[in-house]
Amino acid sequence: MSTFYFFYGITFVLVCMVAVCVSVCAYLVSHRTSYLTVSAFFFFDMLESALVFLDEYQGSKMMADILSSQFPMTHPITKLVLSIGIMASMWAFALAIVNKTSRLHMLVPCIVFSAFEAMSLVLQPDSIKQLAFYALRSLFMFVAFGMIFVCYRKSKPLARKSFYARYGRFLIVMAVLTVFVLIEDVRVLGLNIGRIEVIDYLYFAYGRNIPENIMSVVAAMYTVRAASRILSLRFSAPPTTSGTSAKQIAEVRFSAFCDQHDISAREREVLDLLLDGQDNRAIANELFISVGTVKSHVHTIFRKCGVSSRSELLQSFWAG
Repeated sequence: MSTFYFFYGITFVLVCMVAVCVSVCAYLVSHRTSYLTVSAFFFFDMLESALVFLDEYQGSKMMADILSSQFPMTHPITKLVLSIGIMASMWAFALAIVNKTSRLHMLVPCIVFSAFEAMSLVLQPDSIKQLAFYALRSLFMFVAFGMIFVCYRKSKPLARKSFYARYGRFLIVMAVLTVFVLIEDVRVLGLNIGRIEVIDYLYFAYGRNIPENIMSVVAAMYTVRAASRILSLRFSAPPTTSGTSAKQIAEVRFSAFCDQHDISAREREVLDLLLDGQDNRAIANELFISVGTVKSHVHTIFRKCGVSSRSELLQSFWAG
């Protein structure tokens, strides 16, 4: 059984490493901030898991301490830094998907969380200290989920539909797993339940939260899948909507893109044809308007999207 636990620890670190690499590649290709924040999340998560694995390798995890009532917390300052990194990157991801770029939105919640995490380290005994430390992470995640939900409840119906198509199921799964993470923390750290059931499992689980590991693996799978789709589109030459997969992605992004750039109803019709590769004459014929009117709409779309050419417009659209 110890062999299984050993490879479990190694595999989890490798999963996080793969998620970091793929996310960075997707960011370099698409310049989507969400991939940069996700890569930071998995990087800090990987370091935290590697720290637990290092304690096992060096023999720093003593069974006598684990079975004692003290239930000591190792590397508190390092874990504080890593915890802040994990939560700050997760919060930045939440802000990225709701298109909030204000520094105030980013800094204030992270500073408040960091302050409470730091204060939890002075609590006694160690079991209560760890319970407060890790429970704060779960509660902060619920704050992030709540912020996302509120933002999209207030958004326009088309943008809301586009959002749920992209992130709905994933966020629901993450929220449910976060509940199990919190339950596991309370069960082991707060109620001391299950600490002497299986000795070798107890040694392995100390410093880890299995539901949290499952949550990270699910997030890694979702990230790799989404990033692979971005990379397969070969961003250097954005696809036309003739491909089936490209059409599906374009349909999901179109409404959110228009709402983000305040594109009017008529401009949406023009934009749809622009993204399909139609020239001004073809767009005029399709919409029964003059070429001059089309040029006016195109100019307005370029201005709202901050681009100066059709190729830049395609790059901006496929960047998400």
